[in-house]
Amino acid sequence: MSSPRLYAPTHTPDARPQGYIPGLDGLRALACLAVFAEHFQQKTGLGGTLGPFDVERWLLSGWGVALLFSLSGFLLSLPLWRNLHTGSPPPRLAGFWARRLVRLAPAYFVCLTILIVHNSHWDEPRGVADTVLHFLFLFNFAEFSFYSINPPFWALGIIFQFYILFPLLFAVARLGGRRGAPWIVGALAIGGYLLHLALMATIVPALQPWPFPEHILRPEGYVLSRSLLAHLPHFLLGALAGHYWITSHSPTADTTSPHGRRFDISFLVMAGLVTVMLGTAAGDLASLPHGRYALPLVPIGLALLVLWTPRAPMARLILESLPIRTLGLISYGIYIYHYPALNLTGRVMERYGVPPAENMALYAAIALGLTIVVSAGSYLLVEKPILKATRRLSASQGP
Repeated sequence: MSSPRLYAPTHTPDARPQGYIPGLDGLRALACLAVFAEHFQQKTGLGGTLGPFDVERWLLSGWGVALLFSLSGFLLSLPLWRNLHTGSPPPRLAGFWARRLVRLAPAYFVCLTILIVHNSHWDEPRGVADTVLHFLFLFNFAEFSFYSINPPFWALGIIFQFYILFPLLFAVARLGGRRGAPWIVGALAIGGYLLHLALMATIVPALQPWPFPEHILRPEGYVLSRSLLAHLPHFLLGALAGHYWITSHSPTADTTSPHGRRFDISFLVMAGLVTVMLGTAAGDLASLPHGRYALPLVPIGLALLVLWTPRAPMARLILESLPIRTLGLISYGIYIYHYPALNLTGRVMERYGVPPAENMALYAAIALGLTIVVSAGSYLLVEKPILKATRRLSASQGP
């Protein structure tokens, strides 16, 4: 199977590589569109209620990012689980990390550079330090840098650090062998949450007076509450879904199969439960203290949706439709470019006397259209050529 991908894969809609898992490109597209909708809501105040269901709560729940974390853990784990179950040696760390960097960095660096130059960011207070931290993927270790240049970037710092950590965690899991490895991954997920809980509920409150400059680290700030440790269970639950995928015997379901209908029902029920949890107070009631995205129920539900999507015929049919699958191809660009597109569109509309909050449909159409155009250009001119060159180089070097 080709190496796992977090966002845009390396194929066109009509030329799928060997090992392509149907439906996941579309699921990735929906996740990135959910992030767009979250920031659109923040800028317009879009809301409303339907009984106990709160649209604003659901839009701001962050489920798009949580789904991307689950997808990342799922896809990144597949070759590692396969190597474990076939007795093959694990991939070399240098090559593993290089492939992840090549996938994540180019379009990110392009967007980052454009924003820095356009805003003369080096003239801002701490602008030079902020710029350096962003190019090193370390901006989520300082409060002043966490959301500074482009707020959606924060998750990319977490993902990059997960890329560094995951093969090392999996090396520990391999010590348990084929049967013990998934239990160790599960224990690591639980341990990650417990460490985060201890940090936020015990260690941080004990540090009085606060010994760190608050522009670097605050007691209840973003650096601690939204760290890799806080999201490690989400990635590892996706990885556990990847283990089940590798060990199961029927990775896809035929549209006429009764098992396919069962997966469709399971998919719909789980999607409904996750939606209710995120759009009502039930999510708060069921969430563990300091658990992100209604941990554990919602992250478990999202991991199951990732696992069931390729096996649920109706869900797969919708997510494999050409428009959604095409958005999946450029979904990485949608994620990193949508916030600047929202800002630019909003400023232009305000300049012409058309307030975005009073013209939401027009604002959404223009901003999303601009995002898609820029993302498609980024995919065709930056991401795809670099990925092709990387594959040719890997092929020339042999296995």
